[in-house]
Amino acid sequence: MQKLSIFLWKMYAYAFLHGCVFLYPVMALMFQANDVSEIQITILLMSWAVFVMVLQPVLGIIGDKYSRKKILVFGQLCKLICFMIFLFFPHFWGYMLGFFFWGIEWGISASINKAFLYDELRVLGARHRYARVDGNMLSWKSVGTLLAVSGSYIAAHHGYNSVLWITMAMMIFGLFILLSIDMEQPESYIIVRKTPQPFFANFKKGVKKIFKIKHLFMTLVVLSFITGMGDSEDYVSLLGSEMGIRLEHIGLLFATARVAEIIGGITIQYAGKMSAFMINFIVVASGVAFAMMLFVNALTIWFVLFIGAFLCTIANVFLTTRVQNAIPSAQRATIMSIYDMISQVAILFIYAVIGFGVIFGGGYKLGYFLVGAFIAIMGVYAVMFLGDVKRKRAAQTA
Repeated sequence: MQKLSIFLWKMYAYAFLHGCVFLYPVMALMFQANDVSEIQITILLMSWAVFVMVLQPVLGIIGDKYSRKKILVFGQLCKLICFMIFLFFPHFWGYMLGFFFWGIEWGISASINKAFLYDELRVLGARHRYARVDGNMLSWKSVGTLLAVSGSYIAAHHGYNSVLWITMAMMIFGLFILLSIDMEQPESYIIVRKTPQPFFANFKKGVKKIFKIKHLFMTLVVLSFITGMGDSEDYVSLLGSEMGIRLEHIGLLFATARVAEIIGGITIQYAGKMSAFMINFIVVASGVAFAMMLFVNALTIWFVLFIGAFLCTIANVFLTTRVQNAIPSAQRATIMSIYDMISQVAILFIYAVIGFGVIFGGGYKLGYFLVGAFIAIMGVYAVMFLGDVKRKRAAQTA
């Protein structure tokens, strides 16, 4: 139990520092301040999604063959390099290069991080606590991001470079936390190493497994759009600026979303098991909430953003848990990397709709409405046709 407690607190500390990116609330505004146009901002965000999508297969395969802890450390270093590039090369192509390194880190943290957590809990005899621990990590990450919303105040009074320096310091602290984790050796690593395979053999197995397990593929698609909606917060600052919210107050919009995620994480602790129907219904409700962005003003945007983020957090954790319980450990990182590839396609779609909605004169509010409506329709499909993700008992030890 002591090993488990130490592991959990280090993972919570890592999640907290991972969220302490003081640049988050003002990143898009920083781009604008350095003469990057709205079209170029959309191109940058879409390029980041492409980088993650292209790198995902390799990262997932590596995560099932080598030490996931070392890979997480490498990812943290890449994120640090990204912000250094942002600091010293503040122009379109510098930001593009920085996003390449951030794409590496994002691909690692999005798939390998969850696989690492699940298998470590399994070895420590606490697999049944995954949903609770994952929810706690989301909450701690949100607490870190909540602290980081002060980045808008810092930017308004001390400039964007000060925000970048503080962000890099948080990344260094997170790197030390990762290095201090004493990793138990998951059985999946041993299994893979005892039976060497061609590099992409595990990827092919992961693809086959996704379509073999009942409802898994479509559940991953729904989860991808829920994740993508949460990642579209890069446009929140632009939406707030469009509505006349001052720079030093932009961070409060992010704080609203973070508080909603924290409360969502706490709610999960007491929600217990939830049926597939109820989870899918929450997906519908989250889509409707974001579609309501079309009708918000400078006052009501806070409430609508809170509801959307709260529902997305709950749907995200429960959908992820259903997926993790259904996939075998030996392909866990690979399958999660494939999921992240799907999520990057979803993010590309979301960025394109929101970003190009501005180009066609509808503003960011129209973009949020269109994406929210799409997610709501997808949720209706899930309510009608998607049940629990299931695989045969024999496959559970594969």
